[in-house]
Amino acid sequence: MTEQTAEDRYFDVLERELGTAKGRSLRFYVPYLLGDLDFAGRRVLDVGGGMGECSFFAAARGAREAVCIEPEAEGSTRGFQATFRRICDALGLGARVRLAPTTFQAYAADGRFDVIIMHNSIHHLDEAAVGALGADPNADEAYRRILSRLQTLAAPGATLVVADASRRNLYELLGLRNPFLPQINYSHHPKPETWRRLLADVGFVRPRLRWLAPRRFGAVGAALCSNAVAAFLLTSHFRLTMEWPAGGPAES
Repeated sequence: MTEQTAEDRYFDVLERELGTAKGRSLRFYVPYLLGDLDFAGRRVLDVGGGMGECSFFAAARGAREAVCIEPEAEGSTRGFQATFRRICDALGLGARVRLAPTTFQAYAADGRFDVIIMHNSIHHLDEAAVGALGADPNADEAYRRILSRLQTLAAPGATLVVADASRRNLYELLGLRNPFLPQINYSHHPKPETWRRLLADVGFVRPRLRWLAPRRFGAVGAALCSNAVAAFLLTSHFRLTMEWPAGGPAES
């Protein structure tokens, strides 16, 4: 009998906690989002990480520590922290995965991180400014001040992963509610080019953009719809990866 991997154990726990359908959806989606990253021996910061889907996945892939920032305030779903603790207890990962119940701005780090993940959370960092990014210099500057915190959090050579929706979307253009993500206000989701520019302003380099298929489409959808045209017609979900220079911003 093949020994169960740490990753399989994690997703089995998710299915028990969240139900089979949602657990299986995450079993596909999280590796689709993060499976190409090297977590082995690395320290991970998961900003706005909810119940810790990305944090626990990183630990299952060998991260030596993962910190999940989840304030469970505006923009969050109630119950995330309780679910996080149940998953952590079930997996026995209290020494490697921990919850920081605070905001990104208030988080007091005890060192730097090799991988920083902002999964569907970067637009929540300043709800008042995000809708005006790219049009209002004051909004841009407000976000630069927030994102400049990454300068003290990123280890040399660190990888930053930003996943979010883009307002460049067929349904936003037509003034219609997106049938795939009807809850999203696309005016509060800047284009990936905006995030790339702001992150470059605070020192990040080597941007790489990948469009993501809706998770409900599974592996077939990922094979067919992970491109800009499909994203424009569907959910305009993207993953932007950038790096913190090994020698600091002056290297770029």
